[in-house]
Amino acid sequence: MTPSLKKSPKIENACFKLITEDKEEVLISELAMKHSKFLTDFVSNFGFSPSVNGEKNPIQIQKVTGPTLKLIVKWCEHHKNDPKIREMDYCKVTAEWDQQFLQMDNEVMFDLVRASNFLDVRILFAISTKTIATWIKGKNSEQLRAIFGGTPSEKSEEKRKNSVGNNEKRRKIE
Repeated sequence: MTPSLKKSPKIENACFKLITEDKEEVLISELAMKHSKFLTDFVSNFGFSPSVNGEKNPIQIQKVTGPTLKLIVKWCEHHKNDPKIREMDYCKVTAEWDQQFLQMDNEVMFDLVRASNFLDVRILFAISTKTIATWIKGKNSEQLRAIFGGTPSEKSEEKRKNSVGNNEKRRKIE
């Protein structure tokens, strides 16, 4: 289950345009962007400002897809005026909004964890990894394989099979 993106918080005033690796455009307010150390440092180091660069000079975000970046921006926008969220001891997922937000399928959650780590959104990374920890607590090896999609060797074998199958399909089409 993926959180609904239709009810994203409204982005007001000064904002930046982000371009994902799959070429989607995502807007983020200057205040919400402060949750990402990566983005804050980027803007600071390159002298970006929303009034000068804002939407006219987009920031390229590699390694993050549009749907995943939209989730991160949604979380950042929701918490942009929340002083409690800035505390690093917010590892307990107590806020009802966050609990609902983190109700997603495994693949989406793992993408969210990778992207929040890459963008250095520390609190989101902490609460999302804590959520995964609760998923795996007390599980046996079979249940863990189901959660994580198999062992690394099983995943490699599956990718190899898919690659061979796709190549055969292409040959039949040609």
